[in-house]
Amino acid sequence: SLSGKVAGVNINASSSGVGGMSKVVMRGTKSIMQSSNALYVVDGVPMYSNANKVNGTEFSSKGNTEPIADINPEDIESMSVLTGAAAAALYGSDAANGAIIITTKKGKEGRVNITVNSSVEFNAPLVMPRFQTRYGTGIGGVKDDNSSRSWGPKLTEARYFGYNPRDDYFQTGVIGTESVSFSTGSEKNQTYASAAAVNSKGLVPNNKYDRYNFNVRNTTSFLDDKMTLDVNASYILQKDRNMVNQGTYNNPLVGAYLFPRGNDWEDIKMYERYDVARKIYTQYWPTGDGNMTMQNPYWVNYRNLRENKKDRYMLGASLNYQILDWLSVSGRVRLDNSNNDYTEKAYASTNTQLTELSDRGLYGISRSYEKQLYADFLVSVNKTFGEKWSLQANMGGSFTDMRYDEMAVRGPIADDSQTFAGEKANAVADKAKTEYEMASERRSMDKNYRAIGEWYVSTLEGDAPEAVADIVAAIKASQEKLAAYEAAKAEAAAAKKAQEPIIEVTIEKDAEEEAPAAEEPKEPSKAEETKED
Repeated sequence: SLSGKVAGVNINASSSGVGGMSKVVMRGTKSIMQSSNALYVVDGVPMYSNANKVNGTEFSSKGNTEPIADINPEDIESMSVLTGAAAAALYGSDAANGAIIITTKKGKEGRVNITVNSSVEFNAPLVMPRFQTRYGTGIGGVKDDNSSRSWGPKLTEARYFGYNPRDDYFQTGVIGTESVSFSTGSEKNQTYASAAAVNSKGLVPNNKYDRYNFNVRNTTSFLDDKMTLDVNASYILQKDRNMVNQGTYNNPLVGAYLFPRGNDWEDIKMYERYDVARKIYTQYWPTGDGNMTMQNPYWVNYRNLRENKKDRYMLGASLNYQILDWLSVSGRVRLDNSNNDYTEKAYASTNTQLTELSDRGLYGISRSYEKQLYADFLVSVNKTFGEKWSLQANMGGSFTDMRYDEMAVRGPIADDSQTFAGEKANAVADKAKTEYEMASERRSMDKNYRAIGEWYVSTLEGDAPEAVADIVAAIKASQEKLAAYEAAKAEAAAAKKAQEPIIEVTIEKDAEEEAPAAEEPKEPSKAEETKED
């Protein structure tokens, strides 16, 4: 709503689509390495961006978002902008790039008011890169059907399939928004409540974003209107899938844009084919990765899944007490907690650069917990002495506690099946699997040793088991496995050392150096005389 309305403010939407992070820059970029985004202040309380997250790079696998993107636009009463010294004076260095002041709606005195809003938005690409359609598949004017380049021989009408990403790959994005709000109140008490839902389908296939907002706010006056208590609570449930990120990794636009113009796009729409040897469906992309981790765009959409679920709740309260006509005290507190569950699924035959060199796929799950606690107080004095003298003073303080905890597990998928023909060696996964098996053997040995100790104790107590032969045999078996593993490990290390190249260094003396004196000839030994004969 600020775009084009405030001088010097540039607002750029995120490539992640709806729910993504927007970049709001006031009066130019302030830093190359650090963020130039403005600070958001909601009802006088700063809403800090996720300090733990960095901007997406070519190695990122998920799009970024920010806390302000979760706010229901229908709950906003007004917005204003502070820049320069005014913002820094109120909110410190966090507002060095400016501040956007947001005031949310309250209940109003009077009759009950119910508002229902519904809107549908359709999205389509507006500005696209310019693509050449003169040359076909290949490089250097030479046709190569397995190339990822489009610099082969000139296309003829028979060899040009008319591929255009705008028409053949992108789909019409749809954003549906429904909201309902309720407002009522009396002279002493006002209540506001709202609920909203945003359901969207992105421009690229299988990109979805759903958000549900619930908000309630109540304002009450006490003590002959000298004390005002304002409490509010919000809950946000967000689910998204395949938020498009910048860079080349996990980005379907790389393959969609660089698809050779001499190839048939209809051929790769069936992005997976059945592999008889592996007995699974694998990726079909004869173009190759082009040395940039390029994959079939539809495979990225449907077989490189990145899903996120966020539960966020905010609780806030403010109290204002007019103690005297010239003395007032106020305080605010807000708790903002969010829990995120992020899963990453890469099916078998995904580019191994993205699966830690595994041909069997990759799975990852990340659970993060973010907490922001903010509190402040302010004591204001506004005293007039006579007609010429007045005293205005403010004293206050603020407290901020920001915490972020994350637990993540991510790695290639390992199973007990045999290596299939053409599978790339995965030394990392094999080593991890072997180490896990040996650790299990050590745990089994410890368990059996404890059993032997319990047997010994029970023997002293006169209650010994009939036989411990099975336990002893199990311990010996574990010892043999561990010994074989250590021997194989040592043998592998020795073989690796033997394969290391031996570097020979030859030092030649300069010709100018004095030659060594010739040695006097020695008399031949009897063995040498016999050999000469």
